[in-house]
Amino acid sequence: MKGNVSKIVVHKGQAHADELMACALYYGVTGNTVPIYRRDPTEEELGDPTVLVMDVGLRHEPDLLNFDHHQLQPEDELPDCAATLVAKELGLHDTLKLQPWYRNMATLDALGPFKLAKRMGLKDFPFGLLSPLEMGIKKAFEEAEDEHEVASWIVTALKVIGTAMIKDAVRYAINYERLLDVDVVRLHGPDGTAVDVIINEDSDTTGIQAARDARNKNDPADIAASISFDDRGEGWALYRFNDDPRVDFTRLCGRDEILFCHNGGFIAKTKERREREEVLALVAEALVKEAT
Repeated sequence: MKGNVSKIVVHKGQAHADELMACALYYGVTGNTVPIYRRDPTEEELGDPTVLVMDVGLRHEPDLLNFDHHQLQPEDELPDCAATLVAKELGLHDTLKLQPWYRNMATLDALGPFKLAKRMGLKDFPFGLLSPLEMGIKKAFEEAEDEHEVASWIVTALKVIGTAMIKDAVRYAINYERLLDVDVVRLHGPDGTAVDVIINEDSDTTGIQAARDARNKNDPADIAASISFDDRGEGWALYRFNDDPRVDFTRLCGRDEILFCHNGGFIAKTKERREREEVLALVAEALVKEAT
């Protein structure tokens, strides 16, 4: 795929995130900015290994660079779309599947908005959260059909998006694996409340929520908070996961050790990088008995 692609063909009509993301991944990996056409591919193009056909054509033939998923039976756990098929071919699937947006994009495209809403625990799909930025670039993408190339500025934008997306996903995956192995300790509060806390002796918290969820799933840990090096200061950042009601950092407001304390109770920061036993003692003081 990296060498001799002369053009990209995707379907016309309404644009979807999966073919735009597929284009972005290709541009991000290769650096190539070959033109995009929005129309049905010809039989000659489907048989031409220099034409990248995505989300149209009813064929999945990586050797011929055909990446359509509509003829495939979608899997419920992580169904395929054009972007996932291209990601697999580029060797990025295992890295990208850690990203929540990647799974949601595939589910939305292959199974529809209401299946995605159900998977997210929602009654209805939150259409009100769709970004006007995404909708705007899709509308601009739709302006080109048949033998008109997609505008060059969109191609450039997709290359920028793809490059950043891959870089962020790689960083996320690396840090996620690191966070699976950092220390977790059990703390007991003044009234007997007990929670586990991740100790991240680094300022990079990329992937910490996913690592926390994985560790809670795989062992009896009950991780409610984390401490990490502050990425904007000289101290520690104390963070509460998922607004856990057993942790309230407002209990630390006004203390000499505390630089900042959010009135929402979900984060606090220390002035200095104290020994971890000292900062863990502060977290223990922020523990409260869960209401029954």
